Amino acid sequence: MSAVRRGLAVLVCLPLLLATACGNLPDSLPGGGDEPDEVVLPLPPPQARDDGLNKPTPEEAGQTRAGARRFLEYWARASHRAATTGDIRSIRAISLRTCNSCAASVSWATGHRDAKTEIKSRKWRIRNVTKLRRTKADDEFKIRADLRTPPIRLKFKDNTVREFPGAVQTIAFELIWTKEGWSIMEWASIEGRALAPKGDDESEE
Repeated sequence: MSAVRRGLAVLVCLPLLLATACGNLPDSLPGGGDEPDEVVLPLPPPQARDDGLNKPTPEEAGQTRAGARRFLEYWARASHRAATTGDIRSIRAISLRTCNSCAASVSWATGHRDAKTEIKSRKWRIRNVTKLRRTKADDEFKIRADLRTPPIRLKFKDNTVREFPGAVQTIAFELIWTKEGWSIMEWASIEGRALAPKGDDESEE
């Protein structure tokens, strides 16, 4: 499976529960080819960069449920920017280079950016964050949260348009704490459902 196709599954099929629609999506973008199953992310830009997305400091996003939630909210903003603009710098900066799901997301975003695909979607939000669980490794943690994605519209270079409804996807995250704060080790979709009209603006609990 090409990195573009794998990334498309990560950023569209999984969050939006579009099993049938995803079956109709192209396997690759113009000029794309098969790539290795494992993709290693390039080195990220300096962490100190101000990206305008209100990245929490290590003090603001500490090793607590509330701190992890702040980090995941930033991850959702960075993921939205990557998907809708092709700017992957923020998402790369908080992802381990060995994170396969992160690499797939980056490949999808840059593939559509290079193919001049216009992607529109309102803000993505994190809801229903579970307790933060420490693993056997001192600096590694697990946590789950819902990612709410409003409808997404893709307009390809040939003017073909694909529209996907909003959805709520429960995601299991593996996080690692470093001297610069949280980073994503890996994440995976657990389950999901369609988002009710205007449901992306619902408040939690």
